[in-house]
Amino acid sequence: MPWPVGPNGETYRYRLAATALSTAITPGDSYDVAITIGPDQTGFWDTVQANGYDIALGYGDSAGIISYQRFFWDATVRGAVLRATVTLPASAPAGAVQVLYVYWGPTDGVAVTSDPSTGTPGGTVSASVVAPLIYPEGPTIRLDGGVWRQDGSSNTPTPAQTVVCGVGERRYGIADLGPDWRYPAGYDLNGHDQAGDVGWAHIVVTGSDASAPDWAISLGLRVYVDDVGTAVRVQIDVSHASDGLAVLYVGRSTGRIEKHYYRLRGIEPAI
Repeated sequence: MPWPVGPNGETYRYRLAATALSTAITPGDSYDVAITIGPDQTGFWDTVQANGYDIALGYGDSAGIISYQRFFWDATVRGAVLRATVTLPASAPAGAVQVLYVYWGPTDGVAVTSDPSTGTPGGTVSASVVAPLIYPEGPTIRLDGGVWRQDGSSNTPTPAQTVVCGVGERRYGIADLGPDWRYPAGYDLNGHDQAGDVGWAHIVVTGSDASAPDWAISLGLRVYVDDVGTAVRVQIDVSHASDGLAVLYVGRSTGRIEKHYYRLRGIEPAI
């Protein structure tokens, strides 16, 4: 499907999501990132122009083009580093991960002959060049028995949303966030009738055990996109035999903020 980018209606055939770790960044501030694209991204290297001129960097959903520098590029060994200065949305909580989108392959099929790469970005936050982590595989691992959804009438997870894990186990939860759906006719948010792409994500775990919040942190979040929609993966390390309420916050590019709830139940394995 074509992906719209920028104010002039440009559309691209392909994209991937890069997750920027912004733990040291104050929401609303700018910081430097370096997106590394390695040979494991076969879909990218099989379809991008050999010179990389057809690449665009953006925040998603026509939310804005980001000026970037092709800091390193070698198509023969399938390696690239894109550097840019980006701004963490002011609506994001401290510690959230920001999602950036790499686009390529203009839908008009015409080869791009001008180089869009700019000079070296200047960091507006001192010593904060953060390398985003790219999650290339997609939603292949799921939390057993976990159903990620938002219940509009209550933030109490249903039995189907309770995930039982043995203490000392590591699990990976997949939140399927679906396609960029539209609001019903006559409704909008911030002038948009679409929910928007994922702009940032953050997870919080609370419980009666003071150590429960250590089960999941935003550093373990990864975002994956394809033609169907978006998925978020989070790493969970269960350390205590107690219950925890996990809340996954998702900030959309249009300004919408969603909350997805589920319950973690840590148990001591019987011998």
